[in-house]
Amino acid sequence: MRRRNVPFKILGRKDNVICSGGIKIQAEEVERMLKGHLSIPYLISKRPDKKFGEVVVMLTEGDVEEAKRVCEAVLPKFQRPKAYIHVSEIPMTETRKPARRQAEVLARG
Repeated sequence: MRRRNVPFKILGRKDNVICSGGIKIQAEEVERMLKGHLSIPYLISKRPDKKFGEVVVMLTEGDVEEAKRVCEAVLPKFQRPKAYIHVSEIPMTETRKPARRQAEVLARG
């Protein structure tokens, strides 16, 4: 039986891919899935993990427990954050876009 090559589709920036346990998770896609379900400011980031390589981390300005409940209800298990971090302000660039590198620093704790 011949294997077909299935194309891999990048849905956002290549450097925003989280490789967790061999599964490629796009941070922007997770954020889109949560849009409309969370009214509090949040940002999806990542941090290194010994077991999985990287894990999904959510930074939020709001209630961490509310964010966790929404993620559990909306996201498939493999896309759910492994850590939720309350921040006073989501890091943004001068042009008001998410400052993802700064978020990764915060996600590492």
